[in-house]
Amino acid sequence: MNKTTRVVLALGAASLAANACAQEREYYLNVDAGASLVQDLNIKGGNTIQLNPGGRIDGAFGWQFFKSLAAEFETGFTLNSVDKIGDVSVSSYGGSADIYQIPLLVNLVYTPSIHGKIKPYIGAGVGGIATVADMQTPLGNVNDTDFTFGYQGFAGARWELSPCADIGLAYKFMGSLDHSWSSRGVTLKTDPMFTHAFLLSFRWKF
Repeated sequence: MNKTTRVVLALGAASLAANACAQEREYYLNVDAGASLVQDLNIKGGNTIQLNPGGRIDGAFGWQFFKSLAAEFETGFTLNSVDKIGDVSVSSYGGSADIYQIPLLVNLVYTPSIHGKIKPYIGAGVGGIATVADMQTPLGNVNDTDFTFGYQGFAGARWELSPCADIGLAYKFMGSLDHSWSSRGVTLKTDPMFTHAFLLSFRWKF
């Protein structure tokens, strides 16, 4: 096989790949990662839990069933450590306390049909959130998982890298219902939890 033939075959393969990618795509995978901020969490009948800024990473599988509307299943992981319970810093007595959230949500995503490489979008989702409290505090030690109804709203913008891939920025607000954790004879009950996240995203369409 001479050099000219190899170049022609390579160009042909690249053209086929480009044409396949240029076709209408119905499905996608999306990954988000960034910072999470949890609002102060009120303990029922007691103090307030203040949490440090943490991190969130999400993955979603989506189906673009209309040109501007998609449905997706999303899960992920959010971690925030506890700074203070009441006015007492957790680190002041050598304790530790972390709260993990694992969302399991079905989202609807609306992207307006506009020209250009930058496309804004909004969405909302509902489902459940598994929230893990892992705490060693003067109130007692708690290591338990509470599963509650969860919901979220989000908005962002994506920049098209190619017909198959884009990157973006997103804001997500996630909420849950009241929580109750129990272990080793200690029960911790709180009001709903509200989490804000600022994320970078990458999406691959196929």
